[in-house]
Amino acid sequence: RYASTQNNLGATLWTLAQHEQPRHHLTGAIAAYTEALNNCTPEADPSGYGMIQNNLGTALWNLAQYEQPERWLNQAIAAYKIALTYRTPDLSLLAHAATQNNLGTAFWHLANQEPSGDNRLSYWQQAIAAYDAAVESVAQLEKQSGAPSLSFDIYASHANLGLAHYQLATDSQLLVPINDCTQHLETALRHHVTALSGWQSKPNLRQTAVNHIIKTVRALYRQGGLDGQNRALSIVPAELIPELLPRL
Repeated sequence: RYASTQNNLGATLWTLAQHEQPRHHLTGAIAAYTEALNNCTPEADPSGYGMIQNNLGTALWNLAQYEQPERWLNQAIAAYKIALTYRTPDLSLLAHAATQNNLGTAFWHLANQEPSGDNRLSYWQQAIAAYDAAVESVAQLEKQSGAPSLSFDIYASHANLGLAHYQLATDSQLLVPINDCTQHLETALRHHVTALSGWQSKPNLRQTAVNHIIKTVRALYRQGGLDGQNRALSIVPAELIPELLPRL
């Protein structure tokens, strides 16, 4: 019961942090979640323990948006990895998908902070692996029960996957072989097309997806000339082509 109370306190402080004094309230949330974990054993309540680790990871990720990003992102990643030990696909596809998505986002932000090409390559690859796991879990849920009620935007996951694959293809420091670059760009394009399909009723997000599609088609043209562009346009829905062509 004490662990549950501390988890609830952490959640309340996290919510407050979205409105005022984010550093102060997030630090309090992290302390509350840590106290909850110190009074909760995974043997007695694996599901609850995994949930609190996930909540801790999210508070750490939030704090990284305000200060010491590398420190807090690495701690968030560690918390999410522990959470995944207890949030497996067999136990809960929904919980597994949410934590994998969180892990992908943490690696995604860490990659954007990282000056070293080798580390950046590793972080992008790990972001892709985590987002792929989230997308796969959601696909399984859809097969089982139709449209699941998710705690995150799966189309944002597709958009971030697209951006990660784009980075692997276009960041010259990463030394990715040219054939792999083409595959990454085509995969990026497919993810942005999926994001577009889910954001049709949200004008700002739809425009973001269209911009990413244009940027990716241009990269395929730079890499493969007209053949590359034509292959890219074959991935894009036919009804979108008239909107794209004037901007290419």
